[in-house]
Amino acid sequence: PSTGPYAVVRNNQNQLKIHAFEDYFGYRALIDEVNVWVLPEISEEPNGGLTLQGNTESEKAVESRLEEGCYYLLFDSRSPLGANDAVRRWLSYLFQPANLLYHAGEHYQGNWFPAYGLLPRWHHASNHACEKPAGLETVTLTYYRDHVEHRVIGGIMRDLLAAHQVKLEIQELEYDAWHRGEVVSDIWLNSVNFTLPI
Repeated sequence: PSTGPYAVVRNNQNQLKIHAFEDYFGYRALIDEVNVWVLPEISEEPNGGLTLQGNTESEKAVESRLEEGCYYLLFDSRSPLGANDAVRRWLSYLFQPANLLYHAGEHYQGNWFPAYGLLPRWHHASNHACEKPAGLETVTLTYYRDHVEHRVIGGIMRDLLAAHQVKLEIQELEYDAWHRGEVVSDIWLNSVNFTLPI
């Protein structure tokens, strides 16, 4: 049902999803789809929170708090490989968070935690074992240049692909080029942080 420029598509405890309502008597909405998610507080999730103890008075304690965020890979559908479902499935399987962490250095293994979704126990993708697509020889990864851990993750991805006789070509971009998003790549590596400002 609809009473305005949007029609409700889904309305449940976690999500309200509305689409532009084509039969609205006024102007059509400019945004085709709107999703509103209602997420539980982390404290409501058993074992979902982390408590750090120590002297929080010092400036150093505030600056060294645990960051809340993650790295993620985005397939670019503008490239033939990024748009290929078989390639995406295989790369998603190969680059599972636990696999990347397993191949990371000891320092990173102690500080990184595999993330499978936006909240603890949310698994957005089902990565099942699959064969490398025939003819796959090169994959292009692009990331923002001034992030040290992007290079570390890129190196892990390069080694994992090399074990399957696939070459990883890495493009490191300055921020302006990264922000414009005009460069074509098979995969983009980025990070998102949810930490409140200091």
